[in-house]
This record gives sequence, C-alpha cells and structure tokens, in this order.
Amino acid sequence: MSPEDVAVLVRTIGEVVTHPAFLRGVGAVVEQIKELWNAARPALAAVGSVVMFLGEAMIKVPAELRVSVLHLARRGWFFDPHMPLQNMWTARALIDSGKPEEADAYMAAHFEGRLDEIEAELAAALPARASKFKSAFAAHRREEYDLSILAFMAQADGVSAELRGGHFFLKNRGTRKPETAGYASGFEANFIDQIAHLALVEDLPIREQMRLRDANGSTGLNRHAVMHGASLDYDTKENSLRALSLLNYVAVALNLGDGSALVEAGKSPLASIAKAAAPSAAALDAMPKPPAG
Repeated sequence: MSPEDVAVLVRTIGEVVTHPAFLRGVGAVVEQIKELWNAARPALAAVGSVVMFLGEAMIKVPAELRVSVLHLARRGWFFDPHMPLQNMWTARALIDSGKPEEADAYMAAHFEGRLDEIEAELAAALPARASKFKSAFAAHRREEYDLSILAFMAQADGVSAELRGGHFFLKNRGTRKPETAGYASGFEANFIDQIAHLALVEDLPIREQMRLRDANGSTGLNRHAVMHGASLDYDTKENSLRALSLLNYVAVALNLGDGSALVEAGKSPLASIAKAAAPSAAALDAMPKPPAG
C-alpha cells in the first residue's frame, strides 16, 4: 500500500465517522472498519504508527467514550455535546492520573464559558420556564451559589420529568432504578445514544440516597444532602456549574431531532476525534515510506 493509498484510507475513515449514517447505524460501520483495518494492517505497519494509532483509536472509541462519560458523571459533570470528545478524554485522564481537582477545574471552565449560550438554549427550548432559568442564572452571576444550585437542580428534576418521563432524582419503587431509566431503555439499540443516556440509568453520587451516602462516605454535590440541610458547604461556584451541567443535560443535550444525541447543534464529539486524529497531508508525506522492492 502506497502512502497515497494510506492517505485515501485515512480520509475515508474520517468521512465515515462524520457521516450521519455512522451515528444512526454505528455498530455495523464499526465492524466494517474493523474488517478494513485488519486487512490493511500489515501494509499500514510499514507506513508509520500515526495511521495505526488512528485506526485503533477509532475502534476503541465506544468503550473509551463510555468510561469518560461515567467518570465525569460520577464527579457531577454531565454530557454536553458542545464539548469535543478529546476534551472529555483530557478531563477523564486527569481523574485517572490522580488529579480530580484539575479535572473539575477543566470542566468548570467549559461550562462557565458556555453560560450565556446555555441560558439562551434553555429559554428557547422551554419558554414556559424561561423566568425560572433567568432567576437561577442571575443568582449564579451574583455568586449566590446556595440559591443557584437549588434553582438549577429543581429545574433539572422538573425538566427531566417533563421531557424524559421521570424525575432525575427519584427511583421507581418497584424496580428501584432511577425513574428516568425507562426512557433511557429506548436508546439501547444504538451504543452512541446509549452512552449519551447513561446518566439517566446509573446510580450517581448526585442522586445517592442519604443512607447510602453516609455508608459510602460520599462528599460530592448531592441533591438530598442539599435539600434536607445535611450539607452546609455545597455553595461553591464549581457546584453551581455542576448543577447547571445537569440542567443542560436533561433539557437540551439529549434532544434527538436529528437522530443522535451526539449531533446537537451540528456538532459531534465522535467526528471531532476523527478530525483531530487524522494526520494532515504534510504529516502523511513525512511518514516513513515502505522499503523499495
């Protein structure tokens, strides 16, 4: 396989993962990429490790994305399709390397930078709640985080019940699963949508019941600890942005008008990793060439 053939292969893979059909039927496409990759592997090994990394990284995307989403949700940060996938992995890597506070700061900076945009998106999506959103955001900007956190979480729970078929913070008494799990089960056929909806199913610290929180020694932002007055140090800017990330998640991040939760506002974290990882034409030209003959 010549360097020119490799360039075509790389660009083809990039086009595949940015195509809407990939996000709707991604399982079958991944299998096709695996077959293509296995067939091309010997030739690619002679061309250079950059292309090898690209193909292998793309095959690993589903598992890595799932882990990243869960890592962040367990620290109270919720999926935002406006955050590129490589940024999510950066935050997850900080957690894995024993630097969770740096990961929190990284995520807080993202949501603080999106503050005005999220407020506008929420008001446009749910105009009947616009006045409640306005009050919550105003409290955050005044640094009255005890008020903004209460408002963000209250609206998140109400919006979740309105749009997702169940309160985010409550469990079904029969199944003992989050009320939102039933809604999330409708997206199990597509692993991209399944990953995006994980926070509706998982037992997360932010929704942990008081007795379990005490038994587990949890200290993070928790709705029950706030609402029942058990936590007195929750009112920080970082926690306010955590609560905002939850409201953004249940209200607008899971909108499926175009067929996938990862393509909100025409952006796709999966596509962004392909664009970021794909070597440029100059990089391909600089790769070692296969030995002649």
